[in-house]
Amino acid sequence: MSLPSLVLRSATPDDRVCIGAAIDAACGCPEACLIVQRLSGTPSAMTDRVFRFPEWCIVASYRGRAIGHISCWQDEMLGLIGSHVVLKAYRGFGVGAGLLEEMIRRARAEGLRLLEAVLRTPLTRACRLYERRRFHETALESDDGWIRYECRLDGPT
Repeated sequence: MSLPSLVLRSATPDDRVCIGAAIDAACGCPEACLIVQRLSGTPSAMTDRVFRFPEWCIVASYRGRAIGHISCWQDEMLGLIGSHVVLKAYRGFGVGAGLLEEMIRRARAEGLRLLEAVLRTPLTRACRLYERRRFHETALESDDGWIRYECRLDGPT
């Protein structure tokens, strides 16, 4: 099932409050909170980090409201997905998949060769989403359930 009037667009400064609220809300899930702590320390620091590279932040908007986002940090030919959040009420409608597909499309268009994401094993829905989108588990980061996924962009689509 999908949302018929979903719009995927680049983030603007006006999205900062909505994205910050989504990251805060995601921290209600202990696993997501651990990801935020690992990458940035606090939800507000994560929001700051997202807006350091606004060209790499994609927002999902439904009926004029930001309902999710995905962000990436570029390092040479590598992109690291740092934040991928969909508001709880809109999960299961393909929003997260749409955001991930758009990030893959943009990264490929910019000439990146690899996208990486680090997930926690208890986030099984997220792990399955990435696996369905050509990401492959490459390493167990530690004994406490961190998994690194990567998607090669320089091969066939």
